[in-house]
Amino acid sequence: MDITILNCPVCPHCGVENVAFQMVAQYLGDEAYKTAAYQLWICGNCGLPACSFTPRPLETRGYIPRDLYEFFPIPKEVAAPYGVPDEMAKAFRSAKRFLKMGKDADYEAACVMARRVIDIAVNDMGAEGKNLFQKIENLEKKRLIPPAMRDWAQCLREIGNIGAHVEEATCDDAEQAVYFAEMLLIYLYTLPKQTEERRKNP
Repeated sequence: MDITILNCPVCPHCGVENVAFQMVAQYLGDEAYKTAAYQLWICGNCGLPACSFTPRPLETRGYIPRDLYEFFPIPKEVAAPYGVPDEMAKAFRSAKRFLKMGKDADYEAACVMARRVIDIAVNDMGAEGKNLFQKIENLEKKRLIPPAMRDWAQCLREIGNIGAHVEEATCDDAEQAVYFAEMLLIYLYTLPKQTEERRKNP
């Protein structure tokens, strides 16, 4: 079989965008009439399989992605928490993608981007201070976050520093950083947004 490549918007397993899938097998639903076919693909990044269905067999040359009717598992878009401003949402999605890149996961980059999330957030909230540590403390002083959330944000800042310097970040560091960033965004943006919408539509 000649190699056939599909550029998938995002791998349903590792989350890498615009990744190349290689077709390793194709099964015809009706051998006699050459109608309907099922394909087995392998992700070029994580090596995990996915399946597709087409109304007719895919030729080794000349087909286009819209011929695919179904793709399983269904790719899930990496999303930021609801109600988060665009710049923060973009940084959060980047952090999560760096974490979910399978064998090419970049834990340092995930930590740095998660730290960037809180950096953007505290500035958006009008926190005062010469550095991120002081700004986080100022948020708590203004009662925009409770002490527990302040401690959480400081922990995330420290984890982010690991990725930004010579120390090697671990998978656990990156997972905690992304999780902390998500909880902070939910507290600062998602919950207030949902409360506001609820009050408008009782």
